[in-house]
Amino acid sequence: MKTKLLFLSLVAVPVVALAADITGTWKSEFDSQIGRQKYTFTFQQDGTKLTGKANSEIEGQQREAELREGKVEGDAVSFVEMLNFMDNEIRITYTGKLSADGKEIKFRREVGEFATEDIVATREQAAAAAKVTRINAGAYESVKDAEGNEWLADQGFQGGDTIERPDLPISNTKTPEIYRSEHYSMDSFSWPLPNGNYLVKLHFAETYEGIGGPGDRVFSFNVQGKEFKDFDVWIKAGGFAKAYVETVPVEITDGKLTITFTPNVENPQICAIEIIPQSGAAAGTAGVTGTWRADFDTQRGLQQYTFSLQQNGANVTGKASVTSNGEKREVDLKEGKVSGDTVTFVELLSFQDNEIRITFAGKIAADEIKFTRQVGDFGSSEATAKRVAAAEPTPQAAQNSTPPAQPANAGARGSRGGRGGFGGPVTLSPEDNKPAFPNPPDGFDRRRSGVAQGKLERVYYHSSTIGAQRWMQVYTPPGYSPDKKYPVLYLLHGIGGNENEEWTRNGATAVLDNLHADGKVEPMIVVFPNGNASTNTAGGGPRGGRGGFGGGGDPAEISGPGWGRDFESDLLKDIIPYIESHYSVYADREHRAIAGLSMGGGQALNYGLAHLETFAWVAGFSSAPNTRAPEQLVPNPDQAKQQLKLLYISCGNRDGLIGNSLRVHHYLKEKDVPHVWHVDDHGHDFQHWRKGLYNFAQLIFKPKAM
Repeated sequence: MKTKLLFLSLVAVPVVALAADITGTWKSEFDSQIGRQKYTFTFQQDGTKLTGKANSEIEGQQREAELREGKVEGDAVSFVEMLNFMDNEIRITYTGKLSADGKEIKFRREVGEFATEDIVATREQAAAAAKVTRINAGAYESVKDAEGNEWLADQGFQGGDTIERPDLPISNTKTPEIYRSEHYSMDSFSWPLPNGNYLVKLHFAETYEGIGGPGDRVFSFNVQGKEFKDFDVWIKAGGFAKAYVETVPVEITDGKLTITFTPNVENPQICAIEIIPQSGAAAGTAGVTGTWRADFDTQRGLQQYTFSLQQNGANVTGKASVTSNGEKREVDLKEGKVSGDTVTFVELLSFQDNEIRITFAGKIAADEIKFTRQVGDFGSSEATAKRVAAAEPTPQAAQNSTPPAQPANAGARGSRGGRGGFGGPVTLSPEDNKPAFPNPPDGFDRRRSGVAQGKLERVYYHSSTIGAQRWMQVYTPPGYSPDKKYPVLYLLHGIGGNENEEWTRNGATAVLDNLHADGKVEPMIVVFPNGNASTNTAGGGPRGGRGGFGGGGDPAEISGPGWGRDFESDLLKDIIPYIESHYSVYADREHRAIAGLSMGGGQALNYGLAHLETFAWVAGFSSAPNTRAPEQLVPNPDQAKQQLKLLYISCGNRDGLIGNSLRVHHYLKEKDVPHVWHVDDHGHDFQHWRKGLYNFAQLIFKPKAM
């Protein structure tokens, strides 16, 4: 192989026109040493030069990489993908040969010096409209970015003004040129397009020096009927002069793309708009390509579906990821069809050596599909699937999203089936099903105008436990002053989350800001650490979280859920000492609290109750199966009674994991250990967790606890 590469690099090869240009989308699926990998390559060929991206997925983790050093010479194709792994860059080289019919490329894929695979990439059907439209908002002249793409000068906007900042450094992007100008205070944008399916990429960066932090600029926009409310560029991008891209799949049916903007706090602004034609649905039919989510209330309990659909004409392929009773499964969808505004497909479920057909029939609207789910001859249920934007929603958008429809007998819950979190059916007695708190007031988790906001910052620290630099998010309350000391709440995320996800992107800071404004909580610092800190790579090497082959993220987060003792050590030996040496905080147990959701709830109970010399206030919201047995959590009830200021345990009565919390509650009652037990009508979801934070935050760091 090395001889062949040397020959290619030394011998002059005449450029031969290809029978078919390779510009377009190509897909490959192959087995590697680290598992099944699925790749989507997006190529752009200009003569012999090749640019593009690689989107890959392994074990449910996704990443995107820019392709480098791309060349097309005759029927030979080569490029490089760079993989960031544990602070090292691994070079993955691809050398391939295009088939005579132009429909496939046979690649040799070399992963540094570690592995070599032979793979085949096949061409996807070309989009109906071949050209991508790129508009550099606010620019007086067209500009070519670092990747060679041409962006048109500012046009298509109605109202507003423009500004350029040619020398401003922009981070989080390889094309900073397009973020140095902006159109602001506009009413709308429109662009004529052939009917069909498109990806619209909206490029933002906060570049106005008058914006000092989250909440200083908040606006809403609507892309072809898709609403994005209370959009905060600062929160999305993570600070000043940082690029952020919101990707929105749309279907054009009236010959033009329309985007409207509405100011809230300060004026709306945007740096660039990219309109990318998509292969798949024909114009005039309802396009279902994209990600959809639905919750089905079934005889076996709540089943949460995420559908990833790809439409090609009248055919639909894709996958369904399903969470049911705390367990997850992923299946390929079969027999997918679209006819007019109706979509159908089949999920095959293997159960006790039998294959059960689960059929889905849905009616398509703009951003929803009303499904009927039929499980063989056993039963049916209905739910509405909502389209999920390709980019993650803002905290405000998540707060304003429509919750899943409740079943008709929602008011009669309490005795429910399900498996109780791997432990068999759970039936709640009337006493166990009694909430400790009323529902919070409407809007408790939404940003309110005129309310002072705390500061959320990303903090790097050295973890002696991991032997690497890690990061966490730290919330300081409105009016934080180094001249005053504050208590600290350590708030932990669930499996699949991290310090940037879940809590901070799903309304936690809005809940805290509102509570501070209403005088219902003691001013406190809240720390959002990354709970995936395991260094154990046994059993197949790096695999989970956002690190490893998941792409991006904390370099220390390399081995899955972090249920082991590594995060416990990281928290006690590294995170807490860092906070207490860098912030004005009390450094005693009476001023430390720990709480978490799902996996983080288990961690909070495990570590908080094991270290009562460190924490006096402990809470678990919907604690996951990593929660230790009650007898291990509280081996000495008398000591717990003496040292605990507050022990708070809560779960939704529709949560398949409620058995974990219920067992702890019953044990504590038996041992007469004071605690708060709260249950509500939610499932394993942020409606319950935001309410848990709302209730718990009002109880801690006060002279008299419940």
